[in-house]
Formats: sequence, C-alpha cells, structure tokens
Amino acid sequence: MKKTVSVIIPVYNEEKNIKDAAKGALWAVKEADDYELIIVDDGSTDATGGITDTLKRKNPKIKVLHHKRNLGFGPTIKDGLKAASKEYVVGFPGDYDTSEESLKELIKRAGDKDVIMTYNANSGSRTWARRLFSKTFVTLMNLLFGLKLKYFNGSFICRTTLLKDLPLKSEGFAIYAEAKVRLLRKGASYKEIPFKHLGRKYGNSKAVSIRSILQT
Repeated sequence: MKKTVSVIIPVYNEEKNIKDAAKGALWAVKEADDYELIIVDDGSTDATGGITDTLKRKNPKIKVLHHKRNLGFGPTIKDGLKAASKEYVVGFPGDYDTSEESLKELIKRAGDKDVIMTYNANSGSRTWARRLFSKTFVTLMNLLFGLKLKYFNGSFICRTTLLKDLPLKSEGFAIYAEAKVRLLRKGASYKEIPFKHLGRKYGNSKAVSIRSILQT
C-alpha cells in the first residue's frame, strides 16, 4: 500500500540541533512513497530561522513556517498540521532527541491501526526528574480518562484528516496527549510501539514543567 507522509518538525532556538533533526527525518521518511517536511520555527531568537530557510532552499520537499514571536508548542504543531498535505502526519522533535530509526518504524507501521503511538523504551536515558514527571503525568492521564497508555507525549502517526478534524486547544506540550485522548474517545484503534530516546546533544529540554501536567 502506498503511503504519503507529512513530518512536522517543531523548533525553537535549536541552531545546533535542527540540521541533524532534518537529516534524520529525511532519511526515515524515505520509507514513504511521497513526503514533505514541515519545519515550524516558533519565533527563534538564535540562528535557527536562517538555517531552516537554507534547508528549504536546498530541498523542495521541505516547507518552512516562521512565527514572528514564540507562541508555544501547541500553536506550532497546529500550524504545521494546517500546512500538512499528505495522507499521514507525524511529529519529529527539532531538538533531535529521538532516533530516526524510531521515526522510520512509525512510518512503516502507519495504517496498521488508526493511530500508532510511541513509548520510551529506554527511559533510563533521561534524568530522574524527567522520569518522575513523565510517570506522574501518565498515571494522572490514565486515571482521568480511563485509559491504559504507556506514554502520552511521544510522537504518533495517523491519517491527517483524523487529526485535522479534532478541536485541539492545548497551547503547550500537552497537545500530543490531548490529541491521543480525543482520538481514542472517538473510537480510534491504536497500537503502541517503542521508540529510542537519544538525549539532546546540545541545550536543555523545554518540555518538563508542572504546567505541562496541569494543562490537559
């Protein structure tokens, strides 16, 4: 079965990581019959914007969107989704903390179920604080919504039309969790597969906060 895939890469002040992230995504997405990379620069104040524009000039498969100011992870993903034109859509981190092999496997599994989700198979690669936040978030979300998911904030792939139909409201990193909850409440079938967390080469994670837990 032929697959076409839009890969959304959200990025904010990742001048040292975005090239590797884009390179990894391009390698993985060759699993598809047709594809596009949609890099959404969320008002970066470093050289990220210029780097993404250069990537776009070198590859017609790359689209770049720029926010004039930092709007947050939620609006960044939603703007990327609006620009997505392929059959399936998936997110890939601009900080390149997830392996391209994991993205390739996600794309390969697209269509096996309505939603293919990922969970961290090597959580020991993260700090104890990050693991604690993640475990607390997963436990609370499963209790609140009567689910049994292993992970809520990981990348996932589904048909673009399914995701575009959702009234997503989250402004921060909880948008992936919100999308999964809404999809499952609509009766979507799903499968969870492991992904490999690489850890950032440069900079610090922007995802962990009490606010992330409270938002959803």
